[in-house]
Amino acid sequence: MNGLWLARIASFVTLACLLLSPAIAETRVTSLERAANGKDWVLDFSSAIWAPTVSRIIVSRCTYNGENCRESEVIDGPDADSVTLTGSGYFEVRLTTPDLFGAFSVDAWVQLVPAIDTADDAIRALAARHAPLLSFHPDEKRFPVSARRLFSDFTVGDLKWWFDIDAIGVSSTEKLADVLALRGSKENTYFIKQDLLQSYVPADREDLPVYWYHEYSSDGRKLFVTYALFYAYDYKGLDPSEEALGDHGLDRESIAVEFDLSAGDWIPRYVYYAGHLETQPTSFLGCASLPACSQPGRQALLGWSGGRVKVSWAAVARRGDRPIAYVARGSHAMFPAVGWYYIDNRITPDLCAASGDS
Repeated sequence: MNGLWLARIASFVTLACLLLSPAIAETRVTSLERAANGKDWVLDFSSAIWAPTVSRIIVSRCTYNGENCRESEVIDGPDADSVTLTGSGYFEVRLTTPDLFGAFSVDAWVQLVPAIDTADDAIRALAARHAPLLSFHPDEKRFPVSARRLFSDFTVGDLKWWFDIDAIGVSSTEKLADVLALRGSKENTYFIKQDLLQSYVPADREDLPVYWYHEYSSDGRKLFVTYALFYAYDYKGLDPSEEALGDHGLDRESIAVEFDLSAGDWIPRYVYYAGHLETQPTSFLGCASLPACSQPGRQALLGWSGGRVKVSWAAVARRGDRPIAYVARGSHAMFPAVGWYYIDNRITPDLCAASGDS
């Protein structure tokens, strides 16, 4: 995830047009609430100052990462100030409004909306019981941070580009957390200055914030619990002097546990370790010697075609019911075993990454 890309960068011509639209000038908070039927969700934007000018609402269903969205509903008319999202899942909601001259429609607000079910007490207990343990390399210097804390620590003045659409008309001292809440839109782009992310104080190694969510298969027989961590900066080396091509700010890494429903209980079956690109070949080299593991083995012991690998529960390294994720030094990819991994990323120079040590 190279930086926090919430949208493409607009050209100066497009930017000039957007500045003429009153809809882009200010955005107020939207709210997402469970519908009265207990199954659907209602996205309310009645408090937005551009709400009376909304001419069309376009709702699309998306995959969990928001990369594949298919239009499912179009609502025309100026009277709507809310939209109902049918069922649970990930949606893209696009609200359009006429431009200053009324000739064209412009996007007033575009956002991915995670309308996902709230976990009940049983699922919360299950997620806690199987929460992963993280094993970091002893020389690791960057650890997960709280997304809320990070965006509260940075301000508009910390953005890289002065023409960032979302920063127009706001003070340079305004916190990014407030900007995201008030003007957050998929069409806006945020680039925090790289040197600020590099120098950002990492979270306490003993207090790592882990986010999680759950999803069911279409037949309700499988449950997936995904645990996600957020890093301010990936440096791809032991220290700034060793930074490799590909170092970047703001990154999300994850590990997921798949459960099967059996006799009324959720039984863990697989663990998914995620890291790097989906089509990036990865080889496990192990260690040249133990226990130091200071050098990789001479040949690949295992390999898989992508950055993500699926391991059966019986083969998972774990402590009790908690799987262990070995975190790659510098890149923070999740791996299933301690040792070295050869990464054929096909874009930047190949990497040989060491994972956690215990």
